[in-house]
Amino acid sequence: FGKTMKAVADSINSMDRIFVEKNPDNCYSLNLIKTLLTTKAPIKEVKALFDNLNLSLQNSSQGQLLKVEIEKELTKVITKEAVSVGKTAPEFKAKNPDGEFISLRPVKGKYTLIDFWAAWCGPCRKENPNLLEAYNNFNSKGFNIISISLDGRRGKTEGKKAWIDAIDKDGIGAWYHISNLDYFKCEIAKTYGVTSIPSSFLIDENGKIIAKNLRGKALQNKLKQLFE
Repeated sequence: FGKTMKAVADSINSMDRIFVEKNPDNCYSLNLIKTLLTTKAPIKEVKALFDNLNLSLQNSSQGQLLKVEIEKELTKVITKEAVSVGKTAPEFKAKNPDGEFISLRPVKGKYTLIDFWAAWCGPCRKENPNLLEAYNNFNSKGFNIISISLDGRRGKTEGKKAWIDAIDKDGIGAWYHISNLDYFKCEIAKTYGVTSIPSSFLIDENGKIIAKNLRGKALQNKLKQLFE
């Protein structure tokens, strides 16, 4: 049923594209582009269709609102592509709990896990024992972790206390911890396209992303392949 519905949706989207391509000056084309956007059609194709519209349609109030939506979705896609497997992890820096700036380049090991988490995130806290086990098993071989906290949703003061308390309570202070205490407004999270946590990126010594979102035994197994 799912395959049949997808085929139907693809067929409808195809007809919508054809209509928009042939009718760049028809106001109904704006509605069809909006539909393509909400049905998750390839965003670059949607943008191309919009850019091909008559300028009067693009500059209309409806057209300008649609343009903003398209640009937002396009930015998300470009960001995700920039941190996909095979790409080089973007550099960053932020303060550790002692107020010292820590950046990615100096702390990289043979393999490094960039871990996004927060004290308030239940799944993150449940994952911390797995990270601790992986760190204890492979740190001596060159594995490192840098954890980026997205605490601070109720302010930096409350966020910093919760962050430090969680590090202590979970016993994960052995590796690097940084945070801007800006919740999901964190610029590092935006750069990495992180919209939910836990989220992680495994990079090699050259900073290339080789895996994403390895949790539980999946991380242990990957590290065994790399180190043993």
